[in-house]
Amino acid sequence: MKNKTNPRLQAALKYFKKYNYCVIPWKNVIKKGEKKPSKVPIIKWLDYQKKKCTEEEINEWWTKWPEANIGIVTGAISGIMVFDTDDKEADEYFQSLLPESFLCPIVQTPSGGKHYYFKATEQEIGNQKAIHGKRLDFRGDGGFVGCPPSTNGSGSQYVFLKNLSIKDLALTSIPNNIVTMLKDNIYNINFISLYKEDVDQSLQESTPVYKCLQDGRRDEDLFHIAHSLIKTRTPIEEVSQVLEILARNCNPPFPEKEIYIKIDSALKRAERRDRNLSQEIEDWLCLQDGYFLSTDVYQSLQVSTREDKKNVWIILKRLCDKGLIEKHGTKSGQYRKISNEIEPINWYDANEKDHISVQYPLNLHDYVLTLPKNIVIIAGSKDAGKTCFLLNIACLNRDGSLPVKYFSSEMGEVEMKKRLVKLSNRLQIDLKEIKNKISWIDRSANYADVIYPEALNIIDFLEITKDFYEVGDMVKNIYHKLTTGVAVIGIQKPSSRDMPIGGEKGLEKARVAIAIDNSRAKILVGKNWATDSNPRGLECSFKIIDGSEMLMSEPWDKMETTEPQRRF
Repeated sequence: MKNKTNPRLQAALKYFKKYNYCVIPWKNVIKKGEKKPSKVPIIKWLDYQKKKCTEEEINEWWTKWPEANIGIVTGAISGIMVFDTDDKEADEYFQSLLPESFLCPIVQTPSGGKHYYFKATEQEIGNQKAIHGKRLDFRGDGGFVGCPPSTNGSGSQYVFLKNLSIKDLALTSIPNNIVTMLKDNIYNINFISLYKEDVDQSLQESTPVYKCLQDGRRDEDLFHIAHSLIKTRTPIEEVSQVLEILARNCNPPFPEKEIYIKIDSALKRAERRDRNLSQEIEDWLCLQDGYFLSTDVYQSLQVSTREDKKNVWIILKRLCDKGLIEKHGTKSGQYRKISNEIEPINWYDANEKDHISVQYPLNLHDYVLTLPKNIVIIAGSKDAGKTCFLLNIACLNRDGSLPVKYFSSEMGEVEMKKRLVKLSNRLQIDLKEIKNKISWIDRSANYADVIYPEALNIIDFLEITKDFYEVGDMVKNIYHKLTTGVAVIGIQKPSSRDMPIGGEKGLEKARVAIAIDNSRAKILVGKNWATDSNPRGLECSFKIIDGSEMLMSEPWDKMETTEPQRRF
C-alpha cells in the first residue's frame, strides 16, 4: 500500500505535524482470561512518553503496519490530557463537573463512551482509574488514548463529535475544580499505598509520575490530605494516625510536632465551610434567574464530597420551606427561584405608535409590528430556509435603530462567507458593510447568558435534542434579558405541522411567529397588527434565489378562519 493512499498514515502525520502530538501505533488484543480486547502498543513505547516521535518513524511504522490504530501519547509530551467516560452514568457525572456552556473536543469511542480532550496541566499528573468509583478514567503523563480513525476489535470507529473536534475547538485548560478532584484522588491513592500493605497493584501503577510529600510540597500536601479526610468526617484519631505515617514517609521526614498544626488548620477550615455553605448558597441564588439544578450549585461552589452534597440538599429544602425557591418539574434536584419583586407598568405614558422599524423578508412588516422586548419566532422544517430568512433579517436591518447581533450555532466561517457573498450580490450590499455593521457570533446554547438587552438579537438557531418541553423556558429566559431590544429566534419544526418543537410552549412569549415549509410561509402569531385586520393565518408562497434571497411568488392571503376587522 502506498503511503500517500494510507488514511491511517495520513491521519497520524496530521496529528504529528499540525497538532504537535506524539503518536504511536497500537492494535486490539484479547488477553488471556479477558473477553474484550485491550489496546496494546505495537512498539516499545516507554521512551515516547518523554521523547517525541519523528516523521520518519511514523512513516516507517504505518508502512510496516498499514492497518495499525493511532494512539496519542498523553501528558506533557503532546500537551494534551484526556478524560474517558465508559458509560452514561460516568459521562453525566463528568459533565456535571464542567462549567455551564463549557466546550472542548470530544471523541465518541466505539464502546459508547466519550473522550474529553484538554490542554495538559503544567504540573505532571499521571493516569487514574475509576475516579470516585465510577467508570471515569484519566489519561495524563504516562498514558495514551486511541483516536480517530482507529477502530476496536469489531471494526467500530473512534469519531469526533460534530463541531467538537480539535479542528473546530482549541484545547482548553482543565477546570480548577476537576484538577482539585484529580489531586484529591492522587492523595487517596498515595495514602492507600503507604497505609495498606495489600494495596491493589493497579492503583499503584495508575499514578507513576506525580509524586507528593516531597521536599517543597510537604506542608501543602499534608494539609490537603488532612482537609480531605476531615471533609469526609474521618475521626480525628484516624486523621492523626494517617498523618503520622505520612510524615515519616515524607522526603525528608516531616516534623511530627507540626502535624497537629495541619490538623487544627484543616478542622478550622471545615468548620468555616459548614458554617458558610448556607450563606454561600443564598448569595449564589441572588445572582440567578429562573430555573437551576442542584448540580449547578455543586459546580459553582465547588462542592465535591458526598457529605457536602448532602448538606446542599438539606439547605435547598430549607430554602423551599422559606419560600425562596420551589421544586420544579419531574427531575430530581430541579428548582425555580421565586421572585417576589414587583415592577409597575407605566402604560399611561406609553406612546401607542412607539414600535421598532424591523424589516423582514416577504414584507412581513406590512402585517405585523415589532415592539421593544418582543420575541419573534421563525419555525421552519429542515432545509426550509430558516437560515436564509434570518440572514436576510440581519442584512435588511443593518442600518436600523437597533444594533444587529447574529448568533450562529452550525455555520462554519467558510459556509457563512459563501452565503453572505451571495446575499450581498443579490441585495447589492457591500460585503464589508455586512461585516462591519453586524456582529457575527458563534454560539450554540444558553443564549440568555449572552443576549444583548438593547439590540436586535438573531438566534440561528435554538438547538434542542431532547426535553422539548424546556423550549418555553429557554425562550422565556431570553425574554427576561431584553429591555428595549428584540430577539428573533429560529426553531426547528416537523414538516407535518405548523408548530415548532415544544409546541405552544415555545410560542407563549412570541409576539410574532411564522412557520415556513415547502416554499410557503404562514403567520402563526401576530399580536401587534400593522393593519386593521388580525394577520394570524395569512399565508404566502416564496422562492429562494441562489440560496440567499427570498422572493414572494404569491402574496399574503387571508384564510377563512382569520378574525374580522378590529372594531373600536
